[in-house]
Parts: sequence; structure tokens; C-alpha cells
Amino acid sequence: MLRFQKICVGWNAFDGAPGFVDQIRDLTTRHDAHVELVHVVPEHTYYVWLSDDDTLKKLVCTERLERLEEVADQIRKDGLTVHCHVLAGDPHIELIRHVHRTRCDLLYIVDEPRHRDDERSFGPTTQHLLRECPTPVWAARLGATGRPQRIVAAVDLMPTSEEAERPNERILDACLRIAEPSSEVVLLHVWNVWGEQLLRPRMPKAEFTRVMEHALGKHRTALNAWASRFEAAGISAIPRLEHGEGRAVLPRLIERIDPELVVMGTLCRTGLLGLIVGNTAERIINRLSCSILTVKPESFVSPVLLEDTDHSPPPRSNCSAA
Repeated sequence: MLRFQKICVGWNAFDGAPGFVDQIRDLTTRHDAHVELVHVVPEHTYYVWLSDDDTLKKLVCTERLERLEEVADQIRKDGLTVHCHVLAGDPHIELIRHVHRTRCDLLYIVDEPRHRDDERSFGPTTQHLLRECPTPVWAARLGATGRPQRIVAAVDLMPTSEEAERPNERILDACLRIAEPSSEVVLLHVWNVWGEQLLRPRMPKAEFTRVMEHALGKHRTALNAWASRFEAAGISAIPRLEHGEGRAVLPRLIERIDPELVVMGTLCRTGLLGLIVGNTAERIINRLSCSILTVKPESFVSPVLLEDTDHSPPPRSNCSAA
């Protein structure tokens, strides 16, 4: 099995999360990974740091760091290397910068239950990370485990260029890293013909049927080819092809499959992957109750500056421990 070698785990050390330690212990020990355990003190906390007295800053950082170290000690019992960091600033920005600085190959975050639009939506920090972090992001729901048994891998089929095909490669790579021999992997694609609602009343029925059947055949062939690639890589994948408009079909379909985890690409051309951008993406993701792992193409450039160029007050703080 391929493994994630260095995992950044973002966690709110002050609030805590039920089952959090078990989640990250299971995930990190299974991958025998180096662990970066990070808590970010939110930006609004700066308002109490505007004086020249650093006592309160140090006290807050120390308290958060002690909480992280309690978790880290439990992981270290499994023989793993764990570094703890308390950063200050905007949580998603500081997490992305830390992932970049430490060259992590996965960001794992347990979604917080606060500040959501509804029960199924992810919190704002998680949504920023899913959109903007160049590294694969595993956004786990509270109570999830690090070892999903049923996984949906959502692929985009028949892209028009080699570059557009690469996210499917990254989805395969992610599945190779997380799937167990006993895992059930559903390889999912939702297809349609562009403009079919306009074509249907304007074409002879027989001709329209031929167009749809031809498109269906091409999508089925492409999906079966990817299923074969998963099989060749050692993953037993169940191909599932559904017709419809992605934003309407996908949430209902995924909920019926009832996976613990959905693996999907972002920022691509059409189909599912093309939908995982902006408002449409959020409407799909936030209608799911399962955890999400997103991957991005190699060409993706994060809108987050990877070096801190803001020298204005309030000051930043960083407490770390190995």
C-alpha cells in the first residue's frame, strides 16, 4: 500500500473533538507517518494582544500547546514522530502555509460543528481549505474513523487533453493510499449530453435516441477503462454510471451509496470535477453527510500567499514543540 509520509493535522485544541485522538492515531499509525499537529489561534484573538505586554499571548499559546502535547504523547506511544505547533492568524491561511513550509503530503482536519449553515454543511475554515489548499485535504466529520470501508471515487471521463486527465490519476493515487484490501470502492461518474434538453424536442426521436446511446456507450467504455486501472493497481472498484445533471443527481446518489468517504478532484473541465468549484461545489459538498478527500491538479496555484508578507499589526505568534 502507498502511504502518506507526512500528515498535517489541523485541530481546535481549545474545543476538542469526540474521538479525535482515535481518528488521528488510526490514520497516522496505519501510514507510519510523520505528524505535524497544528492549532491556529483565530485572528479575532488579536484584539486582546494589542498592548506591548506579551504575557497573555504567551499564556494562550502555552495552554494550547499543552493540549496538543497531550494528544501527541498518545501518538508517540505508537513510535511516530510528532511535532506540535500553535500558530496565530487566519486558520485556513496559516494551515496552508504550514503545509507548504513542512512539505506535508496530506492535510487532515476534523470539521468543527460551529458556524455552519446547517447540519450537513462544512464549517467556513474547512470550506476554505477544500478550495484553496494545494495539498490533498481530508475533511473528516466528527465521529469518523481514519479507516473508511466504503469509498466513492468520483472521476471525470473523456477529458479533451492530457492535462485534464491528470486529476483522475490523483484520485487513483489517493485511493491507493487509503483503501484497504477489504474496502469497497465505488467508481462513480454522472454523465449527460450538453444541450440535451434543447435537443430532445427539436430532433426526431430516433435520431435523439442514437445520440444518447452513442454518448452512453462512450462514457461506459471510459468508466470501465478506469475500473480496469483501479483493478490493476490492486483496488476492487465497482463502476457506477448515472445519467443526469450533476448538482441534482450526485448528492442523492452518494447518500444512497452511503460511503464513509468521497474522493474527488477539483478545478477541472466538466462533469463532476468541473462542478467542484465555487457555489456549485459547495451546494454538492454541503449536502453530503460523509467525510471528503479532495485532490487538485498539479497546475493548481493556491490564492493563499505561501509566505507571510503582512508586516502590519497585530503581531503574530508561534509556539512549537518537537
